This record gives sequence, structure tokens and C-alpha cells, in this order.
Amino acid sequence: MVNNTRKVDSTWAIYVLAACYLVFLFFWRILLPGGERPLPPMHHVSMALDLALVAVVFVLRFRLSGYLGENPSRGTFATILFWCALGAGIGSLLIRFTSDAAWWTGHLS
Repeated sequence: MVNNTRKVDSTWAIYVLAACYLVFLFFWRILLPGGERPLPPMHHVSMALDLALVAVVFVLRFRLSGYLGENPSRGTFATILFWCALGAGIGSLLIRFTSDAAWWTGHLS
């Protein structure tokens, strides 16, 4: 029982950190102007990491679904955080299609 609780708590912590990091990155990319253009493969690596974080949040949300049904306050917070992180991850990827500079830097301006 103790190991199962630890596993759920560590999964919850990773879920919250990944979702908050996605939201933070989205606001970072909207509010701050981009700097120098990175070397050619780095913007692809950055997009791959964004996709990986979205996938991590998606998988962990469904892995925690049974536990969140037992704890309604965490369930509500997890649902709000899930949709915010999903929107932020998709928004971070969509920013890259707004201009040539945004394609390279990942920032809106």
C-alpha cells in the first residue's frame, strides 16, 4: 500500500511539473522577444521536446485517472491543469508557424 501511494505521489509530482513547465514556456515565448537564431537542428529538437512534454502530460493524466476519481479536489485541479498544458503545448507549436523568425526562435516577436 505504501509503495502504491509513493508511486501515485511521484506520478502526480511529475504531472504537475510537466504541465506547469509547458504553461511557463508558452508565456515565456509569448511575452519575451526571441534572440539569435539557433543552429539548424536545435529548433527541431525544441519542437520535439514540446511534443514529448505534451505526450507526457497526456499519458500521466490518464494514468492518474483512477486516483483522481477518489480525490475530487485534485481531480478538478488536474483537469484544469491538463487543459491549460494541452493548450500551451499546442500554442507553443503554433507560434512557430506565425513567421520565419518565430520558426527559428519559437518566440512570437
